[in-house]
Order: sequence, then C-alpha cells, then structure tokens
Amino acid sequence: MSAEQSRRAIRILVVSWVVALCMAPAAFAQQLPPPQSPTPGQQAPAPSVAPLIPVYPDSSAGLEKLMKDMLKLEKRGDTNALAPYLQSLALPNTDAWFKSIFGDTVGAQLALSYEPTARWLPQSMEATLKNLRQEGLADHFEVVDFNKPCAAPSFISIQGDSETKALGLSAFKLLGFRKQHEPMYTVWFRKSRSVSTIAFFVYDEGAFRYIGKPEIPDSVAAQGTQSQVKSGAKVQAAKLIQMVHPVYPMAAKQAHVQGTISLSAEIGKDGSIQDLLYVSGPQALAPSAMDAVKQWKYQPTMLNGAPVSVHTCITVIFNLR
Repeated sequence: MSAEQSRRAIRILVVSWVVALCMAPAAFAQQLPPPQSPTPGQQAPAPSVAPLIPVYPDSSAGLEKLMKDMLKLEKRGDTNALAPYLQSLALPNTDAWFKSIFGDTVGAQLALSYEPTARWLPQSMEATLKNLRQEGLADHFEVVDFNKPCAAPSFISIQGDSETKALGLSAFKLLGFRKQHEPMYTVWFRKSRSVSTIAFFVYDEGAFRYIGKPEIPDSVAAQGTQSQVKSGAKVQAAKLIQMVHPVYPMAAKQAHVQGTISLSAEIGKDGSIQDLLYVSGPQALAPSAMDAVKQWKYQPTMLNGAPVSVHTCITVIFNLR
C-alpha cells in the first residue's frame, strides 16, 4: 500500500485537552453559591463535630454514593438527617491539609481563603442540591477523578473544550500547583445539553471533604512555579511540527478492527514525547498508535518565558473507510 493510500485508510485526530478555550454547545452553570457574609446581627454558624454518617470509600464510586444519599435526603426534605452529611464536608484540619498538598507558602494562603467556604458550607451545599433537583440535573451525574489520565465524564467530548468552560481556568491552575497529587474529584451533572459541575472534593481523615476551587494568588502564579501544565486541543494541535502516521496492523485490518485509541502523553520542554501511556481503545491497534506518536514533535510550550513540560491527551482514530 502506498503512503497516500495509508493516509486515506487512517484518519488521525490529535486531541489535546484541558485548558483550551472555545465555545461549547452545552449550557454550563456555576452550582455552588459563593460564601455569603453574615448580615448585621447574624451569627455565623458555629463549627461543630458532625454526627456519624456512613463510611464512603475513597473512590469515584464512593463519592457517587455519598451524592446520591444527600440528594435523596434533600428531595425528601429531611433537613435533620441531611445536616450531618453537610457538616462532614468541611476539612477538619484546613491548614495542615493545604500545606501538605500545596506546600507551606501557597498552602497557608489557600487555607486562609478557604475559611469563609468552610463556615458557610452546609448552607451553600444544601442550596446547591436543591437547585440541581429543581433544574432537573440531579438524576444524571458522574464523578471524575482528575488524577486519572485523560479524565473526563463520559458525556463530555474527549476534546475537553466543554470541560474547561465548565470548570474554568482557575481550577486547572490549582491542579497544576499541587505538590502531592492526591485524587481531586469533580461531580458532573447533566440534563440534555445542560451540564454543571461541583468541584473539588478530596478525601481526608476517612471522609470526603469539599474544598471548592480556591484561587492561586496572582503573586504566586506570576512566579511560574509549575513544572508541568495541562494544555488543550487547539493549542497543542497548532504546535505539532512533526507527525508520523501509524501503520494499520494487517491482522487488525483483516479482522475489521477499527476504533479510537486514547493516549496520555507528556510533551517535554524540548517538544518531544517523553512519557506515553495507553488509556483506552482496541488493544490490537494500540502498539501501532504508540509507535507513531512517540516520534511526534511539538514546538516547546512556554510559561512566563520559560519552557515547561505539558500533559495532554492524544487520540488516534483508525478507520477502515
């Protein structure tokens, strides 16, 4: 088969997601109301030890079960039973947790900014659950662990443009400044073309906690301390300067195997592929896709004038037509 015929046999779609900005077809809403300041004479709720609630495992399935239980109680209007669930969502040791994940300097600032969120968390989260139910979004949701390669909910295109619009750039900046990459979960709600998110949940001292999306201070972000960033579709596709087309495996072609191979990749500071992992797709096609992508070359990504490595997703589509 000639080179031209090979190109016709294989359609290759390079998809690098997470921080690309573009218009998305779905309608997005910020679900969790911002912390409110007490009105004159109004006392902020005093912190208290939450009564015992079921133990949920540190996994996407565990958080999904917790959300289902809270949504069920909210729907029944059982505020007394719901209260301990909402109280348990606050970090028990805010300063220690943020410093362990983001380091002493950034962690101390994030811990301070988290105080209003923690203080008003039960009221804000209860209002969020109510809004989700009233808007018809509570019946269909999915939990995503953003530490997993190319993580995205199943109903969002792997291109990730919609995902960025839903979470916002500040959320991905927050992820990039972690020193300890413990799981950070997001709950995605969907009704038809409308999508909404609640981010981020973490697991600390045996329970899920809600931290929101704390803002990295501008003074810290300007220093460019991130050693790795995540970059999106149009950004990385435009920087691809050398592409090697994969060879369609003869055995797979004879067996009529086709489909999409999703790969997680790290693009080094020099633009080369330095770390490539198989994520999903027909395994008979994966070796060929990986052999080709390993030879790809990108223009270096610059952050504050310095080259940085980039984590991205690459999709290779094998189509017999």
